[in-house]
Amino acid sequence: MKKRLILLSVIFLSIGIGCFVIIKQKGGLWSSDPIHEFSKEKRKNPYVNDTLQFSLDMPEEFKMTTLEGADDGTTTLLAQGKDSQYQIYIMPFDEVITLTADRIRAEIPDMVIKNDKQVKIEGSEQKALVFESADESFGPTYEAWFIHAGNLYQLKSKLDASKLIDSALSTWKFE
Repeated sequence: MKKRLILLSVIFLSIGIGCFVIIKQKGGLWSSDPIHEFSKEKRKNPYVNDTLQFSLDMPEEFKMTTLEGADDGTTTLLAQGKDSQYQIYIMPFDEVITLTADRIRAEIPDMVIKNDKQVKIEGSEQKALVFESADESFGPTYEAWFIHAGNLYQLKSKLDASKLIDSALSTWKFE
């Protein structure tokens, strides 16, 4: 009986230590990540733009604001949460192409483009070019640029908030 109790104690202690190690490796039960790495359960905040016919999911505490733009057809959207934000700048664009780093460098030679990759956007023929860059007022940035239906979309966040852009792109859908 005593041996059985010791054996059960060792088993439960081993299971407890194993669970603790796994939880610790995954960042704990309660993540304090200010970038709001969120799961599907937290995606309860859709943003729908009826004018440009797209939607995306934002972290629950985020609000989307439209900033007044010039009369040149541009739109600036600001997605803001408590500790982080990203912006979406939309402007008319008369070419139907998939953007590449080389194409952007040809138009904007001084622009920094690092670690670029192509990402599919649901409901669009074009892919987004996602890359790291730098901005004088923002510092290091994470950006995604793509073209759809006569518009150039530019998403930008601080580099340490890159998961916000990745999440927006993964839920972005053109109707």
